[in-house]
Amino acid sequence: MLGITGQLALCGLMLLGLPGKSDAQPQSKAIIFAPEYIQFGFGGSFSKKNLPTGNPSLHLSYEGAQANYTQTIYLDENGEIKFFTVDNFVYNSDGYAIGSMGEGTTEVAVAPFGQDKYVLITSRPDGNKAYAKAYLLDFTQADEFFDNLNGKVTLLSDFPEIITPNTANGIELSYALVPAADGYALFINDTRTLYAYLVTENGIIHKSHAVISAQFQAGINANRTELEAVFTDNTFLVAGTLNATTDGTNMFIARFGLDLLRTGTTQTVNVPAPGSPGLTGVFTGLEFSRDKRVVHFITTLPPYLGYVTVQSGIGTYYNQDLTIPSGINYASFKN
Repeated sequence: MLGITGQLALCGLMLLGLPGKSDAQPQSKAIIFAPEYIQFGFGGSFSKKNLPTGNPSLHLSYEGAQANYTQTIYLDENGEIKFFTVDNFVYNSDGYAIGSMGEGTTEVAVAPFGQDKYVLITSRPDGNKAYAKAYLLDFTQADEFFDNLNGKVTLLSDFPEIITPNTANGIELSYALVPAADGYALFINDTRTLYAYLVTENGIIHKSHAVISAQFQAGINANRTELEAVFTDNTFLVAGTLNATTDGTNMFIARFGLDLLRTGTTQTVNVPAPGSPGLTGVFTGLEFSRDKRVVHFITTLPPYLGYVTVQSGIGTYYNQDLTIPSGINYASFKN
């Protein structure tokens, strides 16, 4: 339900120091809690602001509703709202709707191309499965609802190769976006298979995919996944969760070359809860360290903070327990 934006919405990764995006401008970050958002400044400062609302008598508008499925906000280089989404609608900086991504959109990742074009990566459930779609938000075009507004949302690509496992609880896709030489590297995890794509403003190119775990089984947490990716030493490192396997593995670390083809052996990791052999809990967060040598994680049952060393694939818990959302409430806190 929370939406985070930075240079890359969803991942919060900076563009500096990554291939092909070295000229990027620093940008304010914000978290959206419709009908409000929090904008972060320097030195830990922040301010809470209201999302803009339009005049519904003039045009389809945002009127202050809370999000039921997802919400995202994107700020320009001056810290002003460029656009935001609440559920399936995309709104401009004045709160007027400029496009729709379809009913039931559950998460939005944003890949900017300049200041006028943005690729929006989304997914939605359909029965017990999930489907991903990509839309182009183009501010050089008139919007689909009202010709006097700039900003048009059009379907850019489906992802027909993604065939998610069929479970009674449904599936939630997770994404990771990293700047690449010709656009952005996009990784999608469906709890069983990891897919790699190149995102451009003209379309989505499927590069490769591989089964990460053949031991998938349906369960109450089968639809909950996390995914993070970074670029280091000419390699994309991708870490993801496996919350419903029969062999006890609950995390993987995969490597992809500049061509987005998988290299080496994908590590699968079993991180049992401390003092509880065989109990792994549910991962509710992943984050690479700044030096990209370890992946930090938070789990439930019980809630603990720990890390996996990238080189060895060995998981360790810090000697500290946490108060974090339970697995049952996890979906309400997912960014």
